[in-house]
Amino acid sequence: MAASLDRLDALVLTGEIGEDQPEVREEVCAGLPVLGLTGGLRPVVTERPEIVSEPGARVPVVVVPTGEAQQVDRETRALLAGRTEAADGGRSG
Repeated sequence: MAASLDRLDALVLTGEIGEDQPEVREEVCAGLPVLGLTGGLRPVVTERPEIVSEPGARVPVVVVPTGEAQQVDRETRALLAGRTEAADGGRSG
């Protein structure tokens, strides 16, 4: 899709690559100078969206944490709570 654009406003990375794979983020950006991306990304330090590219970068690189682990935890707990209620006829809740 980028080939049909005349420029990128930003590159947004999420999930495993965005949050936990700094070497992959670096390699992706360093390999796409034609799109205005460069290496030199700083590590992610918060659990909020943040710009990890160098100040003044032509194309900012933004990491947006997804909270996948927290969502899996919530859904698993809800599922287990439902099974517990079903097993005791709904008396546990």
